[in-house]
Formats: sequence, C-alpha cells, structure tokens
Amino acid sequence: MLIVVEELFGIHSLPFSHIHLKIKPTFVPKNEQNLRGVIEKTKPGFFSKQVRMRPYSITDEIEYFMDISQDSETILYFYDPGYTSIEVLYRIRNLLLPERKLIPIPFEGSKGNKAELIYLIYTVSDWYGKQAQYIGYDQFLIHTQYFKSLCTPWSITSEIRPFTSNKKHQSIYKPLKKISYKQVYAAQNGKLKVHKAGELIDLWSQMLIAKTESKRVWVVRKGVSVELPGADFIFDLDNQTFPVNIPYIHAIFAPAK
Repeated sequence: MLIVVEELFGIHSLPFSHIHLKIKPTFVPKNEQNLRGVIEKTKPGFFSKQVRMRPYSITDEIEYFMDISQDSETILYFYDPGYTSIEVLYRIRNLLLPERKLIPIPFEGSKGNKAELIYLIYTVSDWYGKQAQYIGYDQFLIHTQYFKSLCTPWSITSEIRPFTSNKKHQSIYKPLKKISYKQVYAAQNGKLKVHKAGELIDLWSQMLIAKTESKRVWVVRKGVSVELPGADFIFDLDNQTFPVNIPYIHAIFAPAK
C-alpha cells in the first residue's frame, strides 16, 4: 500500500516501518517552485498574508495518480476537501479501477487535529495490512470513522483564529513577541472555544489528568520545543507550515492497542 498525504498538511516523513509515504505537492503560483519556497520568500506583515494555492485540474490529477499508481495496487490518499475536489477524485478512482484502487479519505486541514491524522494513517494502514480478503471503499471509510471515534482530541494553541477557516489557516502570521497559550475544544456547533488559558506546561499537565492507563498520548508539536512528559509519541512539524508562525500542540488519547 502507498500512503499519500498532501503537502499542505506539513507532514514530510513518518517513523513507521510498514508505511510507504509519498507527499503530494501543493500547486502554487507559476513563478514559484513549491509551497515551502513561497512561504520562505513571503515576509509577514502587520496583517496575516494568505498563501494562494492552485487546485489540481482533472488533467493534473490523472497525470499524478497514473504515475504513482505504477508501483502500488492500493493508494490510501488523505486529502484536504478545502483544496482537493472529491468529485474529481471519484473520476480518477474510476479510471484506475480495476487494476488499481484509490482510497480518498478526507481530513480538514484547518480544523483537524494533526495528531489524529497521523494516528489514522498508522491505524488504517496497519488494519488494511492484516486483511486477507478484498476491502471496498465503504469499509475503509467506516473503519476510519471507527478509529477516529476511539480518539479524544486536545489542542493547545497561541491563537484560535488561524484554525477557524481555510483562508485564515493557510496564511503567514507575524511572529508573536509574547505568547500566551489556550486549551481549546470544538463545541457542538463546530466552533472552537477556549477551555483554559495559562502557561503551556500547566495546560499540558492539566490535560493529562484525563488520561487513563488504557490510552496512549500522540502529540504533534509545531513551533514548540518544551518537553512534554507523559507523551508516548511526539511528531514535530516545521514552523514554516500552516498556520505559519503560530505555535501549537495537537494531541490525542488513543487506545494502547
């Protein structure tokens, strides 16, 4: 199985031996080579600057997946529905059948928990590798939702606004001179709410109180270098990923087995 994730998620590698990972480039203006190049060349101002990205056309998608599908019969593709069209992916999926299977799994980049994304990449690919019979697309989606339901997500960030929409998330912010952290959660209406504010390590310690022995703590850090006692898995993202210059911690409590 080949795992494909979009570049805009900020993940460039994963330390799992059973995963063959490929990063799908994000299209940017003609004169730039890649997304990172645009981010590095754009100087933050007083106001945030949105990074303009061009979605793949159906021709682009066909060329990309026809090329990478030569090496794998099954492609598990984690995509951002705010950037990539599922209608186009369905057409690509039909073109690849029956020799190849494209399994698109949506993950909302602006509001999603990146630790949850990495956990899903690990668990869904591990689950699929243990199956002895044909697995249809619907079964992938059902099991992805099942694995997601086992997770308890937590977020600690310096700013809430960059996680409220794609436009605000895919932006470059001026580095903060003074950082104050907030523990946030998603309310029933989907809006982010502040649970507590305070020092980062204090918010982290309070969060761990809710952890049980049957759970493991998966963590994604961006722009944060402090030690996080109690974390079982820690993945660091470059600070030059969305939202640029906004430090945060994404964590989940997930089953130990």
